[in-house]
Parts: sequence; structure tokens; C-alpha cells
Amino acid sequence: EKLADLSKHPMSAIVSLGGCSASFVSPDGLVVTNHHCAYGAIQRNSTAEKNYIVDGFLAKTRAEELPGGPNTLVYVTEKVENVTSGVLNGL
Repeated sequence: EKLADLSKHPMSAIVSLGGCSASFVSPDGLVVTNHHCAYGAIQRNSTAEKNYIVDGFLAKTRAEELPGGPNTLVYVTEKVENVTSGVLNGL
């Protein structure tokens, strides 16, 4: 039932990570996705001393969270509308 209404959580969120999907998992905007989808952000935040690709990473507090990067975009659906009749009338 929760997956049927595209205007409500969790289906109202479309997260773009370079062609991957993701989901909100908190009311504060925490997003979860697959490892390979976040690979660029993981690599961008890694250093020679902190190799998150090899060792993994877990932020235990909000202050420890790392940025996704300038190309990480989150789109949130504001409206879902059936446009079938309008498109068919234009054919």
C-alpha cells in the first residue's frame, strides 16, 4: 500500500546518484543506496590514511557525516499527474 502512492513517502523521493536509485531512511534526509552507487563519494572522501573503499565508513553522529560531493543530487517528487489524455489528443 505504501508503494502504491507516488506522492507519499517512501515513493515521493527520487534520488539521483549518477543513474542509481536510493531511498530516504530518516525524516532528516538520510539517504541509503548501494555501495557501487556511492563509489565516487566514498573515493572522494578517502585519503591515503583513511581508505573508505577498503575499510568502510560509519558516521556515528551527524557531525561525522561526510558530503556526497557536488554532483550528488536529490530530487523530491512534488506532483504526479496522469497526462495520457493530453498526449493522446496531441497525436
